[in-house]
Amino acid sequence: MFGSPLPFSRLIGYDSCEEIETSDKSNQMITITFANREVEKRALAFLLGRFSGRVSKSGEHLVPVAALEALADQGIPFTVEGKAIQQ
Repeated sequence: MFGSPLPFSRLIGYDSCEEIETSDKSNQMITITFANREVEKRALAFLLGRFSGRVSKSGEHLVPVAALEALADQGIPFTVEGKAIQQ
């Protein structure tokens, strides 16, 4: 009915999970958002002290690729907006 979902690696701009594993995860940042402020607070409470990142005024969060799996493991929903642009 909805078709098959995209693999997680494709959602964040990679062709395969192997490409993620061979990339430098410590430098690769991904832009994510949360559905509401409550989920955002829960995510920040989990992420603080575990991962580095940034939060923009628009509500977008820049987190390392490794943080995505950790958030998913905790059952914290998020939306991947894409790779962060290096400045």
